[in-house]
Amino acid sequence: MVAEPFRDSRSGNEHSRSLTEKQLGEMREWLRPLQQALRLEAENGFSNFQGRQEYFHAFLARQLEARPDLPFSAENQCRLDELARSFAEYLNISEGARRRLVTGARQFLHSFAKRMEAKTTLSAPRLKSKSLEMPEANSPDSVCRDLTLDSPLLHVRGVGLKNGERLAGIGILSIRDLLEHYPRDYLDYSCMKNIDDLVNGETATIVATVRRCKGFTSPRNRNLSILELQLQDQTGRLKLTRFLAGRRFSNPAYLKSQTCLYPQGATVAVSGLVKCGPYGKNFHEPLIEVLQSRHSSLRSNSIGRLLPVYSLTEGITAERYRDFVEIVLPLAVHMIDPLPMSSRTRRGLISRSEAMVCIHRPECQQSLAAARRRLVFDEFLMLQLGLLERRASLRCQAAT
Repeated sequence: MVAEPFRDSRSGNEHSRSLTEKQLGEMREWLRPLQQALRLEAENGFSNFQGRQEYFHAFLARQLEARPDLPFSAENQCRLDELARSFAEYLNISEGARRRLVTGARQFLHSFAKRMEAKTTLSAPRLKSKSLEMPEANSPDSVCRDLTLDSPLLHVRGVGLKNGERLAGIGILSIRDLLEHYPRDYLDYSCMKNIDDLVNGETATIVATVRRCKGFTSPRNRNLSILELQLQDQTGRLKLTRFLAGRRFSNPAYLKSQTCLYPQGATVAVSGLVKCGPYGKNFHEPLIEVLQSRHSSLRSNSIGRLLPVYSLTEGITAERYRDFVEIVLPLAVHMIDPLPMSSRTRRGLISRSEAMVCIHRPECQQSLAAARRRLVFDEFLMLQLGLLERRASLRCQAAT
């Protein structure tokens, strides 16, 4: 039976496993003579040319069966076996069937090699984040140098009366209250991925090149403008969409200024939640920063990081609350630690002030885990001390 021309299929799973450099070299050594023999057969009019030691069809059948030990998918194993059987019967088929077989084999091997090379040689990009060092709370440049942990929240620059009232509604009255209102969750934008490796429902960060950017007003809603970016990296392409709601964003001059922020060829870092739609993968409400180069440091405090998420009240956005925390976080160094150094060292705990900084601004999962461990320890310690105090007071009471 003659094999049909092979189509490029991405249903195989060989790309899910990475090849070592040795395996990659073995694959190239195996494919090179196959592709060369197929090219020569096509140039010789599908005449089953004779090589130095054997005919074309015998060499193809033998070479396809003697493939290296690589993580081929089951589908590609079957295709290669079928090709080997088809070339073993090469002498018994017509010239037209030979043409289809050789052409199909060349297409299959080319696409197979391309996928294997792309999936195994490209690693996820790396980003340089700016330093997370904070100014001293009492330094002349610090915006909170005249404040203490017990200062009213209204004294913090930028909070204002309305925001102060909203935060008071959830029990946040002082700077200490603001810092002790811990994040309920985190968005992990520290996971760096290639475009082709993005997974639906996961948060990730990519570094890509802008192929095209255009902005336009929705024909159905004049108060909605759309910014579309076509991005590309070494593994694939992605269309990024940002929605701008409001009449002021429909101004042609404003849309022009937004598209100019992302010129063709610019390198951007993008963080967000990956969603799969009818047009492929996309990011939901993406965070975007244009980089001077792939090796430039990030200016953003959000992209490529663990971003805290807080339980808030209406009128206070997560970004605004993070800004407030960023302003007063240097005051965390003034927190009194109830545990002496010897006790912390014995139990492997960090200081309370360090835990307060790491819980709001974690540099990595390890620092976040250390902060959580210390703060949870404090809560259990206070619970145990409260129970001991209650037990002692009950023992002092006379029995009735």
